[in-house]
Amino acid sequence: AMMLGLRLVFITIHPM
Repeated sequence: AMMLGLRLVFITIHPM
C-alpha cells in the first residue's frame, strides 16, 4: 500500500 502512505504524507504536508 504505497499509495496509501503517499496520500497520508501529502495530507500531512498540506491539508486542504
